[in-house]
Amino acid sequence: MTGSIRAKSRRWQVRRTAAGIIRAGFAAIALLVILPAMSPASNANTPRRIVSLHLCADQYLLALGQGPQIAALSPYAHDRTLSFMAPQADRYPDIRAAAEVVVRFKPDLALAGPFTSAPLRRALVRQGIEVLELAPVTSIAGLRRQIARISAALGAPERGDAMVARLDAALARLRDRGAGVRTLYLQRRGIVMGSDTLLGAIFRRAGLINAAARFGVTGVRRIGLEAIVRSKPQLLILNDRSKDAEDQGSALLHHPAIARLARGRSRIVLPVREIVCPGPATIAAITRLARALAARY
Repeated sequence: MTGSIRAKSRRWQVRRTAAGIIRAGFAAIALLVILPAMSPASNANTPRRIVSLHLCADQYLLALGQGPQIAALSPYAHDRTLSFMAPQADRYPDIRAAAEVVVRFKPDLALAGPFTSAPLRRALVRQGIEVLELAPVTSIAGLRRQIARISAALGAPERGDAMVARLDAALARLRDRGAGVRTLYLQRRGIVMGSDTLLGAIFRRAGLINAAARFGVTGVRRIGLEAIVRSKPQLLILNDRSKDAEDQGSALLHHPAIARLARGRSRIVLPVREIVCPGPATIAAITRLARALAARY
């Protein structure tokens, strides 16, 4: 019985975390340096042990860091529904975001998320641990800069260059694939993403018309069923968490009016793990979107 209660509690925590991260709209990651920036040119300043306290920081650390550098990851790093790099994370322990726990791993660098508490960050700094805080980006140019800065901070600028090259190649395949197609990205509870989001920037690169603009949505906002129908999307982009009507939030996506909009070729599904965090997952999402658009238009 106790195991069942714990499992249900864990699933509820995961759903709440996923909804919060997704609602933030590609939550993480321009780099704000709390302590003086490390010089990637100096091997002496390259961090030897790094912990990640945030799901999106996990992705960058796993993709850009060297194996021996990775001391521990966030509790959601191993969740295959949320973490794009979950298979790579299996080799590493996770860590609770508490100063006494982090210190035990003896890191010289901690990657914090936008919701990591200020008292925790200050406590780590007092222990002599460098802290890099991650904050949202809303443009392709911002994503390129972010990759470059993180890879430099980890002492692996060449890995960052390679990731940017993969990003640019994926964007080239996406360009104008859906020119003029009115498109709505729709999440549970009627959450949509507007022009001033990373997904909005990806839409523009594909030539897609963001239907959320009809309602003046620039960031991330909730709209009702009537508004969704009035936006008259020719294409709905959903995520893989919309498969089941597990609660009232996801039930909206199974309303008959939405089902009519999302029939057959007018629907594309992007996995949550590819859209929650910028970075390596973004490249996979762009590639998937380019292929799906090429098959339809």
